[in-house]
Amino acid sequence: MLNRYVLAAAMFLAETATTRLLEETPDDVALLMLRGIVLAHAGRKAEAISDFEHVVQIQPDHADAAQR
Repeated sequence: MLNRYVLAAAMFLAETATTRLLEETPDDVALLMLRGIVLAHAGRKAEAISDFEHVVQIQPDHADAAQR
């Protein structure tokens, strides 16, 4: 049970940190991918897809983003 809370807290912190960093560098592919993965694991698929689509706009040949 505790592991679930720890994971939820870690995901919240990761999302918060990546979102803040993306405010400064909105086209950072690594941050977009990280936030997209965190959002997908949190069940927020539409938001995750938006981040992955943004990556593909920046780097059309980005295989990981295109697969998601």
